[in-house]
Amino acid sequence: MRGRWRRLGGERWELLAALLVFLILALADLLLPGMHNDEGLHGLAAGYVLAPESAAGSRIVINQFLSFFGRLFPVMLESYDGAVLPYFLAPFLGLFGHSLFALRLAMVLLSAGTLVCIYESVRSWFGRPTAGVAVLLIATNLFFVDYSRISLHRNEVAALFFLWAGLWALTRYGAAPRTRTLVLAAFPLGLGLSMKITFLWYLTALGGAGFLLRRRLGMKLARGRDLAWAAAAFSAGLLPLIVYNIDRGGWTLRLLWDSLLSPTRADKGGVDNARYWANLWTRCGQLGEILAGKLPVRGEWGVSEPAALQSLGPWIAVLTLGAAAFVLFRAVRGRLPAPERARLLFLCAFYALVFLQTPFTVSNLDTEHLLVLLPLPQIILALGAVQLADLGRGGRTLAGALVLAAVVFHAGLQRDFDGQMRANGGYRRWSTSIQELADYLKKHKISSPVIFGFAARENVVFLTDDAVRPALCRSGTEEEVREAWRAASSKGGAMHWIYTGAREEEPGYRGFQALARAAGRKVTLERLFLNREGHPVYWLFKVS
Repeated sequence: MRGRWRRLGGERWELLAALLVFLILALADLLLPGMHNDEGLHGLAAGYVLAPESAAGSRIVINQFLSFFGRLFPVMLESYDGAVLPYFLAPFLGLFGHSLFALRLAMVLLSAGTLVCIYESVRSWFGRPTAGVAVLLIATNLFFVDYSRISLHRNEVAALFFLWAGLWALTRYGAAPRTRTLVLAAFPLGLGLSMKITFLWYLTALGGAGFLLRRRLGMKLARGRDLAWAAAAFSAGLLPLIVYNIDRGGWTLRLLWDSLLSPTRADKGGVDNARYWANLWTRCGQLGEILAGKLPVRGEWGVSEPAALQSLGPWIAVLTLGAAAFVLFRAVRGRLPAPERARLLFLCAFYALVFLQTPFTVSNLDTEHLLVLLPLPQIILALGAVQLADLGRGGRTLAGALVLAAVVFHAGLQRDFDGQMRANGGYRRWSTSIQELADYLKKHKISSPVIFGFAARENVVFLTDDAVRPALCRSGTEEEVREAWRAASSKGGAMHWIYTGAREEEPGYRGFQALARAAGRKVTLERLFLNREGHPVYWLFKVS
């Protein structure tokens, strides 16, 4: 056993070093920014896996679940988000309780697993030096580190594990065809599609790139028995989505079809998918921001780029594009071995097809959706650096400077952003004051306050272990506001509502104020919850 660990350290020391760097960066400020309601939703679902059905009173926030042997098994969290991750989270909740620490620790470790899968795949395709540089660049990348913490909100980063686990297994199957290896490839790919409908971008691109380059890659049709087992494994991973669509009459297919024919729901962005070229142009601009290290939610996280590093962002984007041009030029000129050239073309074709699908959406054109392109820039940069190093001493110097610039830029931003978040605790729905709000409600037995948006509902239910269940009054229509008022008034005693200052909450907030005045009841601000800089985040009103 000791000899095996020594061999592992000797053969893969660069992977172990990258994992150590990643864990140090990701775990250093694990609880920053504050808890997002998507994290609370996943935490609630994970709690259902552990608790008897009778204890899972807040199951109403889950889109669909199955009940077996006195326990609830979540199937779908939302209409296009499957309940895959809650089963991974459940053991962490069992060990560390209903806490943000448990959720984020689990997701950081999942991303560490992603690094392993990427390393092994890239090592098989392009060799050990490229794999080592690639995982170092990924492990220090601002987006990978920060979004690994909150990947229950941004599932695009969590989905990387399922994609690269599948690609690693497919690579091994290509080298030595075995039924179990193809099964190990198909199952995580099915799970990925169950977890997030946008995983379909990956599957479509995988099929398209494989078909276009099948001869260059030397691909052969798998044996019938292998295909049958792989189909069964893929279906097993897809089971949550299958169960949901059987029960809902093919709802997912109808959602995709309707989104193509008409704009998406207004509350999801109202994107017209028929305006493909305009949407693609928007995505191109967003891609430039990602390559330059522009964190999309930096405003709500309460961070801004320091001037010294901000000026480097465009240069990092230029270096990445330059590395891509250099690598592709050498590939076209035949400077790379044929197998390596074929794999490079496959990788580029795969991610090009992914990007060309991103203008199609069932929600909105969120910049963070482009996290699906990770870790292509880092792999390309690693390929460029290694090939430069092969050109001699000057090439090695330039390659080292290239890698060092990217690492310093992202690690520097990471350290600076974490420092800013420690000072302010985040803003609005990302504020760390959500924990203070949950503790206050639980301590004072305010069990059912009215809330006018999703910004805190699931968080409060999760953090109070179902002791507090806010009543949602979301649309703000006169009818819904009156119904929510009647329901809250019927319980007797004092009534409470939570307001976050968000624009979409204004109709409900003002409607409740008007109804309180009409009823002659007194409205007072019971508690104002501030972030660490003293900015208001949550207003808790009391109607007596």
